[in-house]
Amino acid sequence: MRLLERILVNNPLYAWLQRREVANLYRLARLPAGLTILDLGCGRGVETALIADAFRPGRLVAFDLDRRQVQEAGRRLAHNGAAESALLLADASRLPFAAERFDAVVEMAVMHHVPDWQAALREVARVLKPGGSFHFVDISKRRYGIGMKLMGHDMQALFTIGGFRTALEEAGLTLERGIGRPVTPVFDMVGVARKAA
Repeated sequence: MRLLERILVNNPLYAWLQRREVANLYRLARLPAGLTILDLGCGRGVETALIADAFRPGRLVAFDLDRRQVQEAGRRLAHNGAAESALLLADASRLPFAAERFDAVVEMAVMHHVPDWQAALREVARVLKPGGSFHFVDISKRRYGIGMKLMGHDMQALFTIGGFRTALEEAGLTLERGIGRPVTPVFDMVGVARKAA
């Protein structure tokens, strides 16, 4: 992640956006408490704490590719009462988990940072249990392509809404709640997809 992007995602306004969108993801597909959930790309741990609060998992595993973010997440979660969350360093396109390990995967504006985001979606499908759900919020190339290019973002990692929908299907995930209608104006994609039972 570039310096400007790091500044944008590590500030109080972004934490406010995360709070609103995690609550929205839970409303889109309410899950019973006690499930095993993966936070895909935990950053500094704000969304991990929010996922713990909203989804009430029995086991919450979170990871990020950036060692500094994982360390910050560990400190934050220790103070937020979600210290029992498992944190690790990992790559979304090569997850270090057994197949069918999680009941749900939550992703908040991470896929557009993953150069091989299609592989990451296949990994999400692989680690989900049959019937498991993938809750996502992200941005598309249509709305943010020019701005991301100006910031030096890897343009290969950006996708169109249609391309993301197609990649979900190719990964074995069926869109249950449509892409669209985020609760904050920053994101333009939100939805829930499910692996076949």
